[in-house]
Amino acid sequence: MVKKIVLNSPKEATGKPIASQLIRDYDLQLNILKAFVDYDVNGTLLFEVSGSEDNIEKGIAFIKKSGVDVKEVVSVIDDDGELTISTL
Repeated sequence: MVKKIVLNSPKEATGKPIASQLIRDYDLQLNILKAFVDYDVNGTLLFEVSGSEDNIEKGIAFIKKSGVDVKEVVSVIDDDGELTISTL
């Protein structure tokens, strides 16, 4: 199964090895499609996540417990490098 998710990480959650834990602990493959980080070290990441449905759901629950907001992506429109992302 493949899902696209958007992670909105507050300053307090940065520096945590969330991506490596998703790969190691939940047997997920991650593809970072886009990343935005502002001067306050808040971040927004667009991930494509591959793995079993059960592991993806467990991984999303882990991310939320880490203090990071997670939204599932419904559609992504690429207009010459400008992404428009629709989430649930």
